[in-house]
Amino acid sequence: MPAKRSDPLKDRPTEDQQIDVLQALRTAPDHMLAITAAAYVDYALEMVIRERFRIDKDEDARIFDGAQNGFLSTASSKFTIAYAARFLEKDVPRRPTDHQQGPKYLRPLNAPD
Repeated sequence: MPAKRSDPLKDRPTEDQQIDVLQALRTAPDHMLAITAAAYVDYALEMVIRERFRIDKDEDARIFDGAQNGFLSTASSKFTIAYAARFLEKDVPRRPTDHQQGPKYLRPLNAPD
């Protein structure tokens, strides 16, 4: 009898396994690392939402399952609800001073030298 394969959508990697994957992707193209890291952030947000909100097992699929059009099935919706619930803060960049503006070729055309 063949061994039962785990479902990658249900059986998530541990934190150590995620770090190992990210370390292994250090030499991979940037887009592979970006996609994998975004998936891990999506998963982390889901775990925070599951921990902080009261979610019954009956409601779980209705909330998170993309096949059932769950209202928190996308990363965008998870970011929106996490911000609304104050789990995340907006990153407000400071206006750089003249010496922090970087190389001249990266500055806007009307920026002083």
